[in-house]
Amino acid sequence: MIGFSAVLLLLCGCLPLVRCDIDFMDCGSERVYIDKMDIPGCEQAPCSIERGFNYLVYVVPSFLEGPVDSIEVTAYVRMWGALFAVPISSVNPCGFICPLQQYIEKPTLIFNVLFPETLQRRRADLVIRAIHRHRGSEQSVICVSTDIQLL
Repeated sequence: MIGFSAVLLLLCGCLPLVRCDIDFMDCGSERVYIDKMDIPGCEQAPCSIERGFNYLVYVVPSFLEGPVDSIEVTAYVRMWGALFAVPISSVNPCGFICPLQQYIEKPTLIFNVLFPETLQRRRADLVIRAIHRHRGSEQSVICVSTDIQLL
């Protein structure tokens, strides 16, 4: 009989829509703990990323606490110790809908990241930083990074 772990591993390897947690590092989150990070189609770090394409990145903090009325999101590819900005947008910036007025447990934040063809083919780190604000003041800072292989 196949165990649950084996079935999950099989699904993660065969279906790009199934999300599997990947190894990540917290790179300076404030007032929030990050539970997991996912990139569909990536089973483990380093994630193989084709340049010239957009990828969805899912980040799940343990909670978000309102009020939050805006978000500032940046993404970088770190290689050779330098940060190269890459285009990013937030599909659901407050984990549900902004403005966020109350506490939400384990929201799934979805980011759309474009990896330009101008990036070199090599191993690097993807760094995503999201600052949730209320009336201009920081409410929380999310910062995660994961190992990628640019193809």
